Amino acid sequence: MKVKLFWKNNPLGAGRIFSTFDQNAQIFEEEINQWLRDHSDIRIIEIKQSASGGSFSPSLWLISVWYEESRA
Repeated sequence: MKVKLFWKNNPLGAGRIFSTFDQNAQIFEEEINQWLRDHSDIRIIEIKQSASGGSFSPSLWLISVWYEESRA
């Protein structure tokens, strides 16, 4: 089994709230979807999402895709 990690540091940007969030979420989603399109021969086992950060540190979004490669 393998894992592919996707992350976005400080996804909300500095001093912005909703417009940056929407834009960054769409860009992040497209990055993940493009990787999945490029690897259509894999078998996805599990996808996990996590976020960290808060008042004193920038936030981080993390997506992990657990998968198996096809056996040719």
